Amino acid sequence: MLNPIARILGLLLCLGLAACPIKQPEKPSGAPQYLQSNWQALPEWSQATLAPSLAALNAGCVTMKKKQHWQQICAEAGLLDTSNNEALHRFFEDKFTPWQLRNGDGSDQGLITGYYEPLLYGNRVKNERYRFPVYGEPDDLLIIDLADLYPQLKGMRLRGR
Repeated sequence: MLNPIARILGLLLCLGLAACPIKQPEKPSGAPQYLQSNWQALPEWSQATLAPSLAALNAGCVTMKKKQHWQQICAEAGLLDTSNNEALHRFFEDKFTPWQLRNGDGSDQGLITGYYEPLLYGNRVKNERYRFPVYGEPDDLLIIDLADLYPQLKGMRLRGR
């Protein structure tokens, strides 16, 4: 068992560390810049194998083709031969435009995050509209503190299963 002096010193050390200021992340300078680019400006574009990109597009088209402006692109993408890389390059170059994202100060280095946040409506009581009541958080819900990986994201958490 620790003696009282060791406990007091430990407590003072903890309080001293808790009082240390936390370095705040730098604020972005100005609005981000979106600059239209061209395909040849992309590193290694001419050698890129695009079959995985087409597969991702076709998977997204399952839901995107419901929107009118995606119908023609999704229909054409579904007809492409994945073994013809030249045709895939032509398709992407004809149907899409690459954009370059820069910071407000013109620099091109930074952290971009993205996530999907579903809007789910529920009720704690079963009724005609909500057949399955929500009783609470699931036992296997994972909560990840993003500051462990990126200190600038202190206070932000990722939840999922």
